[in-house]
Amino acid sequence: MGRLRRRQEQPVHPPVLSEIGKAHGKSVAQVVLRWLIQRAVVTIPKSVNPDRMAQNIDPSGRW
Repeated sequence: MGRLRRRQEQPVHPPVLSEIGKAHGKSVAQVVLRWLIQRAVVTIPKSVNPDRMAQNIDPSGRW
């Protein structure tokens, strides 16, 4: 049997998330993180990029 390959797909970003992010100068990921945090959902963002890690620490920032 051959190895199963996982298709690399782009994440789905509904246009409304992009619009909210643009309006507030935030990324789609930050919009989603804030939405989850406001609803008391435990989130564990994953990133190896130091800039993104810093952004994820405080997604609320200034809206």
